[in-house]
Amino acid sequence: MNSRLVDTPSKIITAEAARPLATGHFDVLPARAEMVAALAMVDYVVSLEALQIESLLAAFPAERIVRVEAAHQQLTRELIEHVRRRSP
Repeated sequence: MNSRLVDTPSKIITAEAARPLATGHFDVLPARAEMVAALAMVDYVVSLEALQIESLLAAFPAERIVRVEAAHQQLTRELIEHVRRRSP
């Protein structure tokens, strides 16, 4: 058993609590905090409202920030259209 295991709910923290802990971030699975927190490689998950994202990102020094929300939305639209075209 991994001694580093933390129960999933305790990994979901506020933006204020994250500031001294964060070394990087990603948003691969928007709106799925529990799934991300369940990953062993993830130490903490910060759940935010859409308007809080910019201020949180400004608080973290980073060499590079990759934003993929627009690409994710486009891929979702393409998938929906693909499924609709294939449906009878």
